Amino acid sequence: MNLKLALRFAPLAAAVLLYATGCDKHDHDHDHAHTHAPKFGGKLIELGDHFANLEVLLDPVNGKLLAYLLDGHAENPVALEQESIAAVLDEPAGKTLSLAAQKGGVTGAATHFEAADEALKGLQKVRGKLTEVKAKGKVFQNLAFEAAPPKPAGK
Repeated sequence: MNLKLALRFAPLAAAVLLYATGCDKHDHDHDHAHTHAPKFGGKLIELGDHFANLEVLLDPVNGKLLAYLLDGHAENPVALEQESIAAVLDEPAGKTLSLAAQKGGVTGAATHFEAADEALKGLQKVRGKLTEVKAKGKVFQNLAFEAAPPKPAGK
């Protein structure tokens, strides 16, 4: 009799156990955080809703601030027609930089921008705003950022 009762409730017990322990693959409606990994180890600034991403990072050895424009999934480069991007730094305070287009063989367009300044050498973090980025016909202004040296892959 106890065996019959146990067999009758075994499927219910299994279902409760699976529910309680969780499962990585599930099919139901609720939001999970949707994130993208930075391509170059920096920090991403999302431009619009999956429109594009701007990745910023700091090179403290060479005293450079770098920015890369990527697609909405932060996977492929997207070219900008502008010649530079202005950055007004809060940390170190009062510094304004012009990140110049690094065209790298692409005529009239750039996906990579950088500025060099002695004040950036040895720093582990800079904060500020990019005053204006024109990407694919849209204008994004006063983009807050924090840049640090690139993180090693897998970290």
